[in-house]
Amino acid sequence: MEKSIREAKTLDGITAIGKALRMTVSDVLPIMRKNVKKIVILITDGVNNIYTRPEAFADILMENDVRIISVGIGEEVNP
Repeated sequence: MEKSIREAKTLDGITAIGKALRMTVSDVLPIMRKNVKKIVILITDGVNNIYTRPEAFADILMENDVRIISVGIGEEVNP
């Protein structure tokens, strides 16, 4: 898995956390099973630098009892 992560292609420094969470709210949240624990695992370098700010979408997920687990990767992870 480590090899796959290291070899994953990037989009020239673009980190669209807000877009990812927006898509989770619009595309995934409506089809999540009811009465089970809901978890989103966000793998990121920690810096949202394009598109929408992630906070509003993170709030919507948390209001719907979705737990967000962030995993920082890379050599310059921003905590």
